[in-house]
Amino acid sequence: MRKTFFRPATAVLLALIMAIIPLSTVLASGNNPTHSLFALTPGDAFTPGDAFTGTDAPSTETDAPLTPEEPSTTVPSDPGTTLPDIPGTTLPDEPLTPDVPGTTEKPDVPGTTEKPDVPGTTEKPDEPVEPSNSDIVGTISLAFRMSRISFGHVWVYIHNTSDEPFEVGLYTVQPGEGVSLGNFNLTRSDGRGLYYNIESYCGNLYGLNGTVSVSDKLTRGRLNAVSEALKNGNHFDPIYNCTGFALTIWNIGSAKIVPFIPIPLVAMVEILLWGGRFNNLEMSYPPAEQVYKQKGNGKDAYLVPVCEESLSKPV
Repeated sequence: MRKTFFRPATAVLLALIMAIIPLSTVLASGNNPTHSLFALTPGDAFTPGDAFTGTDAPSTETDAPLTPEEPSTTVPSDPGTTLPDIPGTTLPDEPLTPDVPGTTEKPDVPGTTEKPDVPGTTEKPDEPVEPSNSDIVGTISLAFRMSRISFGHVWVYIHNTSDEPFEVGLYTVQPGEGVSLGNFNLTRSDGRGLYYNIESYCGNLYGLNGTVSVSDKLTRGRLNAVSEALKNGNHFDPIYNCTGFALTIWNIGSAKIVPFIPIPLVAMVEILLWGGRFNNLEMSYPPAEQVYKQKGNGKDAYLVPVCEESLSKPV
């Protein structure tokens, strides 16, 4: 029984002691704030703020201002804003870009060379190129006259207007003189092919009434081209007849290109359309000894005087 009584009594005593100790500490803490650190109640947690405020309620409030300072989490947002500013390293790129276009401006400046190219190349070809007086050495004429034994005869006449002799094919023309060039088939006794001065001699001897002719300036360059064509032009065929030969030589020596239609009467119409006139051709009168027939072509070409029979017929 004694044992049974002791245990309950002991338990009651311990309960009273446990109840008195917290009460006394609460009373003591109310009088001495410095001891509030030890005035803990069940369920409370100790925070550093309790040591300065002396109360439990503001301890949460003192923690609150610490949290706004901890929004240093916003600091990453601020540097986050600086991240677009860091691409402000594009600022060195911006000065580089003006330098690059600066270099593009330089090619634009030499692009002024395009201006001379546009007027220089396009205008000159479009405009007719007139030969200078220093390049002109003579005149070239394309002539037609109706013949008694054919539908007409077409030939070329070259006159030297320079102060020096020059070569026309295999023939030398002195200053102030000229040479006629014609291709014949069977109307001349020395055979078919190229003749020098037949038209000049026979035209002055028998007359040139009814002749239609057109003339143009002859440059030294065109004269050289004509000479080369004559050296290789000693032949006769239905296309390269008197008209075909004359149109070929004329188109080489003149800037007035005449359509190649190897028919004498058609050539007469073309001469008139290109500004030709009747009875407007004057040719020098060479002696009979200067009337020649060409033999061979190219390097083998040479001239021989014609026989009297070739000089006995008008053009």
